[in-house]
Amino acid sequence: MEGQNGIKAARESGEIFRNHFLINEKNGMPFRTFQGLKYLGGFSDHFPVFIDLIMNYADK
Repeated sequence: MEGQNGIKAARESGEIFRNHFLINEKNGMPFRTFQGLKYLGGFSDHFPVFIDLIMNYADK
């Protein structure tokens, strides 16, 4: 991206966030908000993913 403006992901920066409060203790899976129509009180059925972003500004 030399000479161009833009955003790109840093190589190998991806990470899955698996903190204890997001995990169902019975099966090790994400603590879900719903299972069908039943409210379970969890957060999501997927773990969050983080990446580092790199801003590239063209030289003026």
